[in-house]
Amino acid sequence: MKISDVTFDLVCRLCARVAPLFIVTVAIMGAWSLCRAADAPYELPLAPFHSEGKRISAEENLGAAVVKNLTNALNAGDVDALEQLANSLLRQKTKTPAGFLPIRYIHGGIRIYLSQDNEDAVKAHTFDRILETIHAWQKRYPNSGTAIVAEADVFLRRALAARGGETIDQLPPGRLKLFRTNVLIARGVLLEKAKIGKTDPLWYEKMATVGQYIGADRQQFLRLIDAGMRDHPEDLEMADSGVTYMVSRWGGGDEMVAAYIKHVLSRVSKEDAPIVAARIYYRLLNSGFYYAGSELVYVLHTSVEQVERAMADVVARYPDPVNVDAQAMVTCALGDKLRLRPLLAEIGDSPILSHWAAGSAPDGSYFSLCRNFAAQN
Repeated sequence: MKISDVTFDLVCRLCARVAPLFIVTVAIMGAWSLCRAADAPYELPLAPFHSEGKRISAEENLGAAVVKNLTNALNAGDVDALEQLANSLLRQKTKTPAGFLPIRYIHGGIRIYLSQDNEDAVKAHTFDRILETIHAWQKRYPNSGTAIVAEADVFLRRALAARGGETIDQLPPGRLKLFRTNVLIARGVLLEKAKIGKTDPLWYEKMATVGQYIGADRQQFLRLIDAGMRDHPEDLEMADSGVTYMVSRWGGGDEMVAAYIKHVLSRVSKEDAPIVAARIYYRLLNSGFYYAGSELVYVLHTSVEQVERAMADVVARYPDPVNVDAQAMVTCALGDKLRLRPLLAEIGDSPILSHWAAGSAPDGSYFSLCRNFAAQN
């Protein structure tokens, strides 16, 4: 399948559109090497949509197992199974194969469970049913922090279902009211039993999401992130969860992003700083907040070498395929063809496509673009 010139032109247009005016030139230069690939004769086919077992990610397998157990417990209304699952994940002293806290899969699994019908239009009865189960869980286990955070998960997901694919400023009044109502309910759930809820590290991250959605004062928001990093230093994704509120799309800006990263990195150990930095770099590029790696480097007052070193440190410490794919995605965005080639050779025809989303790009398209780029002389 040929990747048309139109596709590459779209990438170039997106890069230019999202870059702030004073660095448009820098952003376009970062994307230019990718756009030039459209003129070259050498092509590679689109990436397959499944790995066909060629690369095995222990991280993906673990996540799938937790989500399966969670789904079974929710379907059965088995609150004992829910508490047992939560406790087993909270008690684990080791990180997952990719370096995450295992408890994240409970909360991520609830989002998946509430996306079974449709990503942005979950049926009301699905929400009602899961809330009944979670309330029974809380009643049986009143000291379960995860049960409290799980209820907030439901209302935050309900808020997103009300928002759909629209930005907040484009919502009609009825849907905007429903969005805000559910966010405020989630906030109330988290604050009502905060002392218990904070035993689950994700309490702080859910509060950060609430703060982002209601337009919280950024100094108060930063104090929340600081408190979470202090109370749960093992959660290296805590800092990552707050960076979205600093981007221009949420009323922040480039300098605010740079200041935030500098702030959170000063609050972690020298050993953990590259992990925290790498997670943030990946989120900013993968979520489409910055489309060109050169733009990100410019904004953060850093260097390509420093970003690549952080990504490599993650893989050296947690060599799971999901981290290799994240490293390759960032390396491609940075336009470093020489370092990208061996990473793509390791990935072969078995990418983990969820780690190649690149904003709103269709599954597989960004990976294929990067393969074509790496193939050029």
